[in-house]
Amino acid sequence: MQKFLRELNEDSTECVTLGPSIGNRRIERWWATLRAQCSLFWMDHFGQLREDGHFVDTFIDKSLIQFCFQNTIQEELNEVLTAWNNHRIRPAHNPRASSGRPSVMYAAPSLNGAQNYLQAVDQIKVDICREDCCVKDYPCDEDVYNLCVELMSEHNFAMPDDVFEITDLY
Repeated sequence: MQKFLRELNEDSTECVTLGPSIGNRRIERWWATLRAQCSLFWMDHFGQLREDGHFVDTFIDKSLIQFCFQNTIQEELNEVLTAWNNHRIRPAHNPRASSGRPSVMYAAPSLNGAQNYLQAVDQIKVDICREDCCVKDYPCDEDVYNLCVELMSEHNFAMPDDVFEITDLY
């Protein structure tokens, strides 16, 4: 999409770099932070469900996991993202390395003496990209979602906030 959106710009072929990011410490730090603060717990938790025989990778199992856990996981991802975007990057010895808060650096690059690389994009192209994105109204298969909502209502269940209570519901 990035190349598509920038195909009329002279740098369209260089706007995306594919391959390992071994030289980019900041992105590697982001992945380490995401793993430590969020995803490792979920990988272990779901691995334990599989190991205990509570998850066997069927369509219904995947849908129930999504129904039960997707909102909680999304909330945690949003918290990690907010913390990351608002953390302070310390000044480095490298004069080309920016410092400050990522959210401010993105929104107002001139405050750090950086160039604003924002490019105007044709709205038609934005609409085409939106059509290609899968934004779902439900966290899982719609039929499974409706059945789960109906069963929870029938049994007076509410979606708990605690991960282990959600696991019991699953």
